[in-house]
Amino acid sequence: MIGSNCNRSPADQMSHRIGRIRMQIHHLILQNFKGFEHFQMKLNSRFTLIVGRNGVGKSSIV
Repeated sequence: MIGSNCNRSPADQMSHRIGRIRMQIHHLILQNFKGFEHFQMKLNSRFTLIVGRNGVGKSSIV
């Protein structure tokens, strides 16, 4: 059947009916977390790239 929702998951059907829902993080603050005593970072709404040497905590931020 053309236009049928039978092949979509319930979540996809709901998303299709109400439009796309998305969550964005605009600002990140880490306080006494792993190797960070205090870390603050603004995130771009479209793209943020985290770059650094090995062992500096890039994965901890993610």
